[in-house]
Amino acid sequence: MTERSRAAASPETDWVLEILAEIRRSATAVEASMAEIRMVAERHIEAYRAGTSFGQLSHDLQLDRPIRHGADAAIVAYRTALRDLRTAVVREFVDGQGMSLANVAAIMDVTRQQVKRLYDGRDA
Repeated sequence: MTERSRAAASPETDWVLEILAEIRRSATAVEASMAEIRMVAERHIEAYRAGTSFGQLSHDLQLDRPIRHGADAAIVAYRTALRDLRTAVVREFVDGQGMSLANVAAIMDVTRQQVKRLYDGRDA
């Protein structure tokens, strides 16, 4: 077993697997939401081409609001999971390994200010 695979299997990195699993779950939800939106759009295109009035189309689009809201929520969950991972990585580097924000920024190829925002739990 290599050093890297040992580290991947250690309890100290379980948080990484948990966050990555959440990213996978939220990405799957985004894909499902986008597929549903695609189907709704196709249905509206077909209906409009078949002569549905603009007024009726507008009304039907309002009925699809929960689908749009579900997609928005899925995208927010995905972005949140990604931010949580980036924040956790920054905090592990700084708090766990004693690295400076500047060194973490160099590793992540972002500015020190972005690393600081991540460390503080803000979007970066």
